[in-house]
Amino acid sequence: MRGAAGNRRPYRDTLTDPALYPAEELLELRLRRWDVETNIGSLKTTMGMDVLRGLEDPQAFYRHLRGTRTDCRKGLTSLQGK
Repeated sequence: MRGAAGNRRPYRDTLTDPALYPAEELLELRLRRWDVETNIGSLKTTMGMDVLRGLEDPQAFYRHLRGTRTDCRKGLTSLQGK
């Protein structure tokens, strides 16, 4: 794997039995998870959910969460319609 600076670093895991957990399958799952994580990040940025607002005021923060949940539902509804 590559670290943040682009240098190689070992990937460590507790799934050490190669018969149960072949390295190729673990790598494939890791790459799929990376794709999911980056796609979620892109979606959050597109929907304006990448910045938490109102942390200094708890009530404003909860209003923000409720609005975000509504935005997510609208986004999912529009995706399901396609």
